[in-house]
Amino acid sequence: MVEDTVSFSSIEEKRPLIVHAFRRSNLRKKIAEYLYEISPSPSYPSEIAYHVKSTPTNVLGALRG
Repeated sequence: MVEDTVSFSSIEEKRPLIVHAFRRSNLRKKIAEYLYEISPSPSYPSEIAYHVKSTPTNVLGALRG
């Protein structure tokens, strides 16, 4: 029996125009990738911060900015 391997491509490969709009912010890219992974489920800023290894304040700033 042959196992099928699933390769998950990053958001950069799927949505290059969106990622270009993030400019140089690595945190914004991490947040976008996390939200893309969990979509369509909602998430609190503290949960996003935990998964991207940041603080909730920085996550809110990145989402607003």
